[in-house]
Amino acid sequence: GKEQIVNSTVQQKGNYKVLVIQQVSPSFVLRYGNAVIGIVNKGFGQVKVRDGNTVSPQVERVEKKE
Repeated sequence: GKEQIVNSTVQQKGNYKVLVIQQVSPSFVLRYGNAVIGIVNKGFGQVKVRDGNTVSPQVERVEKKE
C-alpha cells in the first residue's frame, strides 16, 4: 500500500531504451515529472517455487564455491 523507490537501470535495446526494474512486485507506479502510469502483474504469486530453486524442471541451481 506504499510507494517506494526500487533499483533500476536504463538499457539500450536496438532502437529502444528499456527500463529494467530489479524487483518483482504485484504492481508498479512509474512517475516521470507529472506523467504517471501503473503496471499490474496479474501473474504475481501464481507460480510456486519448490525448495527455493526454480519453476522449471529443466533448470538446476548450482552454487559456486569461492
